[in-house]
Amino acid sequence: MKQYIVSGSCLILLSHLEHQNIQCFLHVPEDFSDLQHFQTFLDEKKIGLVIGIHAYKSGILLKDCQTPFLLVIGGTDVNELYKDPERFAVMSETLHRAKYTVVFSKYLQDRVLYLWSHLITCNTCFKPTDRCLCQYLISNNFPLPGPSEDLKIFLLVGGIREVKDPLYLVRQFSDICVFDCKRNNYEFLRGTVLVGCGGVLEGHCFGGLPRVLYIPGLSLGDTHAAIKGSSVLVNSSLSEGMPIAILEAMMLGTPVLARRIPGNETVVKDGHTGLLFESPQDFVKKAEQLLEDEVLRCSLQAKASEYVKSEHCMEKEAKMYLNFLEEMDEAQSLEAR
Repeated sequence: MKQYIVSGSCLILLSHLEHQNIQCFLHVPEDFSDLQHFQTFLDEKKIGLVIGIHAYKSGILLKDCQTPFLLVIGGTDVNELYKDPERFAVMSETLHRAKYTVVFSKYLQDRVLYLWSHLITCNTCFKPTDRCLCQYLISNNFPLPGPSEDLKIFLLVGGIREVKDPLYLVRQFSDICVFDCKRNNYEFLRGTVLVGCGGVLEGHCFGGLPRVLYIPGLSLGDTHAAIKGSSVLVNSSLSEGMPIAILEAMMLGTPVLARRIPGNETVVKDGHTGLLFESPQDFVKKAEQLLEDEVLRCSLQAKASEYVKSEHCMEKEAKMYLNFLEEMDEAQSLEAR
């Protein structure tokens, strides 16, 4: 059996391959000082295929790599990095040399076809732990607005960074919870907190406001448990390729309230698999619908679960990657004859 190296943040993909007894090495580009270091590692380990995550980050090494590779396109590649001519050149060269190119959604596929010309779709899986987000907040002495049994958590998952735009909702959410609830204008927000989970947004403060809490990045399993234990999964990003946290929330039965952008609209059909908002004011209106209308909430949960099981099946994803590997192995064998 050949060995493969998996590059980037791709633990889900790694689990698929290892489940099939394929030996993998998980690395990020920064683990290698230069191309020669990278190629020497591949040769010494007798690695037959590299799977790179993100055209630019992996492409810095892969564009001149002599080992065949499969490239998975990231949302940041086609939404942000293509704007820089030097980065675009790296991604273009990498795409042209890739044996296969994988994208996560129709939106990403259209963007790649617009910028270059390649294909395909991808999926998600989840493995929640038993950790309770509410108990985590209590045990770490976070200021909560009332009894834990009445707590309603709006969870924002992802790196707390500019493209995720986590501060888009923060100030207004805090002000409404603190001031308007007292005047009974937004009674439904009593006992509600907005929790941000992810890396730190440099130079900004996500927490520190009433009803707005920040917790550092959790393990994948604990993140899934946090999603499952929340009332609503929030996405306020400026751009997305494939919003994995949204798919995970759908599978875990947590309603989704997402900003109306192309990447989110790919998976969230407003009023069908989740709700979309266009402004902080619209967010508050849609939040009230989710918390007050139990029939709507249950309908969104059921349709979202049906969608993600149909369109983002873990078994289909595993089979797809294994087919790629088999085809590439077969092609290499024919070339060697």
